[in-house]
Amino acid sequence: MDEKAFVVKLGGADFALREASELAVSVLDESLKRGLGSLTKKDAEILILHLFLTHTDAWQKPLHELSLLLRMPVARLANHMYEMRLKYPGDNRSYVRDVLSALFARVKFRSYEEKGAQIVEFSVEDKFVRQRILADLRDIGKFGDGSFNKEILKIELDALVKVFERYLDRADMLAMNTVLSAAGKRGAKTSLTTSIFSDLFREFLKGAAGRAGEISVDVAAAAATGGKSVVISLATAIAKFRGNN
Repeated sequence: MDEKAFVVKLGGADFALREASELAVSVLDESLKRGLGSLTKKDAEILILHLFLTHTDAWQKPLHELSLLLRMPVARLANHMYEMRLKYPGDNRSYVRDVLSALFARVKFRSYEEKGAQIVEFSVEDKFVRQRILADLRDIGKFGDGSFNKEILKIELDALVKVFERYLDRADMLAMNTVLSAAGKRGAKTSLTTSIFSDLFREFLKGAAGRAGEISVDVAAAAATGGKSVVISLATAIAKFRGNN
């Protein structure tokens, strides 16, 4: 049977299920390895949440939408998601990269000057991603301001660019180079280095916030047509921004 045919229906929305056989093995392995019945109700909920977000595109949904789909209070769901990332870490680098890429590709941020510094302000509902960003900032000797709201972060633009660079690898650069070159914004034979991307990303963060309606792209569609990584969507948004300038 074609695994791509499996669909999970929640709240009137359809979620295509990837790698259904792998999902089934994961459920059995986790449920039986410590003995049948050893999983607590909370453990089982976190496992199901982990597998649902891993095998569908539901992770791209805002927390309040997921809360409605899963019929779970937002606070409880947020705590489950945080514990999920700690219990099932997987590739946390890719996870943080994709969450941030999706957020920036949809231009879900503000950019403005404050006390002589260029600031980027955005909402991070995912507690795990938020903590990683703050830890990365401390690691480079910078700090983010989240004191006025538990979800919103205010970060100096250059510091945010440096943090995001940490989550990009060579494959990401090659993928973004393909998108930007196809858009006619770069020479097709020129490699996209980290420093070149940083300049493009800095320009995008500084100027795109006021033009969200023009620039925002469909993250799932862009990623599906360009590769697995959501950095494809970010590259598409950057190319669109530069094309509209």
